Amino acid sequence: MAPPQPLPAQPLPACPLCSTPTAGNAITPLQRYEKDFLVRCRSCDFTFSLLDPTPEDYARVYARYDYAAEDAARTPLSIENERAVVERLTRFRQTGRVLDIAAGAGRFLEHFRTAGFSCHATEFSPEMCAYLEAKGFKTYAGGLSPDGAPENAFDVIVFTEVIEHTNRTREALNTIHRLLRPGGAVYITTPNFDSLERRIIGPSWGMLMWPEHITYWTPDTLDKGLRSAGFRQDSLITRNISPFRVVQALKKGRFGKALGNVSEQAVSDKAQATVASHRGLAFAKRAVNGGLRLTGLGSGIEAVYIKA
Repeated sequence: MAPPQPLPAQPLPACPLCSTPTAGNAITPLQRYEKDFLVRCRSCDFTFSLLDPTPEDYARVYARYDYAAEDAARTPLSIENERAVVERLTRFRQTGRVLDIAAGAGRFLEHFRTAGFSCHATEFSPEMCAYLEAKGFKTYAGGLSPDGAPENAFDVIVFTEVIEHTNRTREALNTIHRLLRPGGAVYITTPNFDSLERRIIGPSWGMLMWPEHITYWTPDTLDKGLRSAGFRQDSLITRNISPFRVVQALKKGRFGKALGNVSEQAVSDKAQATVASHRGLAFAKRAVNGGLRLTGLGSGIEAVYIKA
């Protein structure tokens, strides 16, 4: 007897943000974004992939993740940026515990440990959990639904570049709320679908990558989701234009041949190092970032919300 074939991906029955059923005229397909199955909910204005990936789709994508390579690729500038984020979050210390959900290589936890926190992590596979355990972090299996993590226990939960990977949005935010102590904070980052970068690049924007990214956030929709889960806003900004994503988009288009051997990360690192070493360019960057914050058009969203 032939083995059973995996079921094909199916449309989501409801909006991941507001739960409005997707049948009928409740959603609007986004023209030119068909390859990623993007639709917009007419009730809450949320953009998401209508097609729900299968476990086989997820396995194919996440089998490629290499956290040892992620560790090796860190630069002095990226390490300093991580340290600065952690320094800002230490003001929430009470229990002295921090949790990084889907922690990857655990790079933020290394800085929290230096600051004297008890560091906890979640990941999905036994291999990922073992990698984090080897670094000395208390690790829970289950990814977005960590097995055995204590409730009302953590001063800070780190949730960086994760929320776009799930369409079980409400469940994920409710779990974070349950695990944080009252007054604790979640630090969250995600690509900004309203960004100037996405508006210019369009369907070649590097963050469009079904089945890896399946929900697409703006400052307004992220604020709606977090408030509905019982959080209040501490800060929310958008920042930067990403040289990495610009080169990525050019390589997908007409300049693909000419840029075939160009490393997106190398270009990004070089651009950041050049700006950091030049006073005039550093001033210009601050001015551009100020404009992007005011308009909400920056490449990524960075937010801190507090458990109410």
